[in-house]
Amino acid sequence: ALPICRRIVQTQYAFCRHLGINSENQTDGIHLPTRHGFESFYGMPWSNVGISRGLMVYENETLVEQACPTTWQNLTHRYTAKAMEFLDYDSGAPHFLYLSFTHVHAPMFSNAAFQNVSLRGAFGDNVAEVDDAVGQVVAHAKKTGRDTVVFLASDNGPWRELSLSGGSAGLLRGGKGQIFEGGIRLPAMAWWPGQIPAGILSDALVSSMDFFPTIMDIAGIPLPKDRIIDGKSILPLLKSPNLASPHEAED
Repeated sequence: ALPICRRIVQTQYAFCRHLGINSENQTDGIHLPTRHGFESFYGMPWSNVGISRGLMVYENETLVEQACPTTWQNLTHRYTAKAMEFLDYDSGAPHFLYLSFTHVHAPMFSNAAFQNVSLRGAFGDNVAEVDDAVGQVVAHAKKTGRDTVVFLASDNGPWRELSLSGGSAGLLRGGKGQIFEGGIRLPAMAWWPGQIPAGILSDALVSSMDFFPTIMDIAGIPLPKDRIIDGKSILPLLKSPNLASPHEAED
């Protein structure tokens, strides 16, 4: 997303990430998103897998919350509120928001309003909460009246070591960390009123690597020539789902 961030004036990273904070010493902050093209950041420098380290929330490059033992229950609510606050800011320039929730990754946690609401247990509670959060953000984007594109996707299959508490790939073999279908075949959705027809479905093979060139294509920004870009723009496919995958793929 680096070229996008450098060309689109107002950008924000709001999410939980795996990259950490520092590299050469304990204070250089070299892995924070603000050092990689994003104008603002709110979130954690690691995922909730690092729960033993406690909760550490950064705003830009400042640690604004630290709690141990960890208190996660309101984190999704805060991510949602920050995302909507960002959407309210009108700089006159296009906005780029990268929002990645800790849900639905183990260890599971939910706000009190979403505890014990699902027959699927804690995992279902997590799905219900993130579903509500995404709905709030999309509804808020609609209220701004801006021309908005939304991509929603999962990043990997279920954590099989935790059995059903880590998710389910249904009849597909494998899960997180594996190249079987259960590890890499994931749901994804795209929403762009007036551009992407509603209610259409495509089984063409695409990758999360395709989001970058697709967003660049939508923004009218040429891809950089100084590196190999593995992804391909799927904008034509989004508008015409009967088209074949832009990748070399076999049925």
